[in-house]
Amino acid sequence: MASSALCYNAEFLAIAASQLDEHREVLPVHDITNRRARVESFIRNASGAFTLPDDIRHKVYHADGADGHKVAIHHVYKKANENNEAQPAVVHIHGGGYICLGAVDSVAALADHVQATGMAMLSIDYRLAPEHPYPAPLDDCWAALQ
Repeated sequence: MASSALCYNAEFLAIAASQLDEHREVLPVHDITNRRARVESFIRNASGAFTLPDDIRHKVYHADGADGHKVAIHHVYKKANENNEAQPAVVHIHGGGYICLGAVDSVAALADHVQATGMAMLSIDYRLAPEHPYPAPLDDCWAALQ
C-alpha cells in the first residue's frame, strides 16, 4: 500500500521547509482569528516590502453597494494608459476564502501581471465573513463589477 505522506521536490523542500512546518498544525474550522493570522503572515512575509515599478500605477476607487457600503476597487495599470480611455481589464477577486486578506495584499502580484501583459487589473476589496456573512462578500463583488 502506498504511503499517504507528501513527497516534495528536494529543491522546493530546501526553500519551503520552514513555511511548511509552520502550517502543519490543523486549526479548528471556526478558529477565524488564528486562520487569519496564519494566512496573513504567510502572504505578507512572502511578498515582503514592495515598491511599484515606475511604469505601474495603483489607484483606489469606490463603488456603491446596494446596502450603502462603499466597496474599494484597487486599479493596477500601466502609466502609459493614464489617458482615461476605456480599455479592457481583468476583474480580480483576491484569495483568502472570504475570511481573510484584502485586495491590497494582491497588488504586488497584480503589478507583475500588468507589467507582463499590459492588461489593467481591478481587485475588489470585499467585506470579510464572519463579520459580514454571505452574501455580503459576493454582493460587494457584484457592486464593483457593475
